Amino acid sequence: MDKKTIIAIAISTAIFLIWMGVVQPLVTGGKPFSFGIPAATPLPLEPSPAQTTAPQTISSAPLASIQPVASASPMASAKPVMAASGAASGTDIKVPNYEETYRLETDLVSAVFTNKGGQLLSLKLKKHRDKGEPVEMILGGDAGSYFFGTSFGDYGTTVSNEFMNAKILDEGTIEFSRTYFAPGVEGESLPFNFKKRFSFKPGEYVFEFQTSIENSVNAVPNLSNKGYAYTLFLGPQLGPKFGKISNYEESRKYYTFANGKRGSVGLKPKSVKTVKDRVLWASVVGKYFSLVAIPDATAYSVVYNGNLVEGLPTVSQLSFSRPPVTSSSVTDTFRFYIGPNQAGELGRYNDSRKNSYGYSDLKISQIVDANPLFGWLEWLLKKAMVLFHMLIPNWGIAIILVTILVKVVFFPLTLKGSISMAKMADLQPKMAELQAKYKDKPDKLNQEMMEFYKKEGYNPLSGCLPMLIQIPIFLAMYNLFNTHFDLRGALFIPGWIPDLSRPDTILNFDTINLVIWKISAIRLLPIIYVVSQLFYGKFTQTNSTATSQNAMQMKMMLYGMPIFFFFVLYDAPSGLLVYWITSNILTIGQQVITNRIIHQRKSKQGLTLVSPQGSLKKPNQGAKR
Repeated sequence: MDKKTIIAIAISTAIFLIWMGVVQPLVTGGKPFSFGIPAATPLPLEPSPAQTTAPQTISSAPLASIQPVASASPMASAKPVMAASGAASGTDIKVPNYEETYRLETDLVSAVFTNKGGQLLSLKLKKHRDKGEPVEMILGGDAGSYFFGTSFGDYGTTVSNEFMNAKILDEGTIEFSRTYFAPGVEGESLPFNFKKRFSFKPGEYVFEFQTSIENSVNAVPNLSNKGYAYTLFLGPQLGPKFGKISNYEESRKYYTFANGKRGSVGLKPKSVKTVKDRVLWASVVGKYFSLVAIPDATAYSVVYNGNLVEGLPTVSQLSFSRPPVTSSSVTDTFRFYIGPNQAGELGRYNDSRKNSYGYSDLKISQIVDANPLFGWLEWLLKKAMVLFHMLIPNWGIAIILVTILVKVVFFPLTLKGSISMAKMADLQPKMAELQAKYKDKPDKLNQEMMEFYKKEGYNPLSGCLPMLIQIPIFLAMYNLFNTHFDLRGALFIPGWIPDLSRPDTILNFDTINLVIWKISAIRLLPIIYVVSQLFYGKFTQTNSTATSQNAMQMKMMLYGMPIFFFFVLYDAPSGLLVYWITSNILTIGQQVITNRIIHQRKSKQGLTLVSPQGSLKKPNQGAKR
């Protein structure tokens, strides 16, 4: 390479790295370099008497400082573990003075609850794995705030963490309750019982959650703090555990369904977004798993909160604030889907015959983005990959076979484009003469060039067509490999590529901060990609008779683009790089075949040959060797 080419490549690469490492995070409002997140730690499953606290004092203070009604004395407790064969219906377990946890199991999920505020500590998906263990969907951070916390007021009020009574109603249902005091209509203190009930069903990632406010004296408790009776919090962060939010590792998107269509919520880091419409459902969508909240017809205020929580690099909290209570007794019902982004699971709620809740046309399957232009192509490629996986149960081999299939299908078009480019090289001297002859007459030059193309039977766009066709294929492949659920945790090569949805790693080490780039692992696939791309570019390079300006551009493409994409794809899913490397190798093989076909055609016509590298030969030169 000459000096100018090296300088141009260096400047382009530096600009890209500065953008990725500094400018882009500042634009999106995030921290440039945030890595690492501790896993949520469930509390012990046995009672801890050492955690006992003094009984709370009954208070008739304003609602902003509502206090629980304390029990007269601590209650003994049965073993606080609730399984499918748990305690009999109606068993009442009261633990108002210390924290206990309870486990509920179905065939799909394992849920752990705490009587401290009646919150969900852990929800694991038993059929999906993360490093050999069931995927944990609850990330609580260091503050101890978990899913289904409630506060009396709007989303800005403090979550109530008082101990609650626990009751096992049946094998799939657990209820937490406690009595509070609130101001009555005439200012007197009115007791009301606050209940939180969770109900799970076998074969469902959807479960039901109910809150109840009941007053035994048939009076309306004055529950209106900052304009709302209570707020239900879902967060601070949806699992599984991740290091950072990115296109490759983990993502977060926020959708609602209201007024018959899906809408996107533009939540930025460290910001709050209120949804104005009454929603059919609201969601927090991850790369492979999502939460979808389906409220009843009450006019809740729906708020997405991205304010940071200690111990979490990002926050994606969803909350529902209920309007003031206007009767002595009220029950609100929510249903929640917390599960995989699989079309088969999400699509069940469009057909009442396929789900236990009778939902029809719920359209929660719309949380999974479809490419508006090339979605059909992505669907075809996915079907082909699934078919190959059925024949050979290895997703890496399935990717290679799909790549081969694509190359075979488009080989006739690729061959036609290569022949056209070779003919372009043969016609280049004559075209250069016309350009020199009519350099001061652009209109005349265009006319003569069109006549020349017509005479020679050459279409200048024919050589570009194969390249243009590759663009939608690449975009469809990129989205497929980056989001296809079956690739999550898919093993290709043991010890090297254990998960095609993640980058490959041959050596991990402490993160090295290079300011414009951070690296914490040595990856082999990006290196193999660069080598294959350089060979691909060198082997398919054409026409050494190009102008110096064109030669400079070609060198930039040949050497600059692989280096540029090395940084772009360094943390890309292994599946995408396996596809691209395989495509480069196959393209080189196709070019060998194409060169022979072009050589044979020109030999028959007795023409001077121009090789892909631009050297001139005579037909059959060296044939007797």
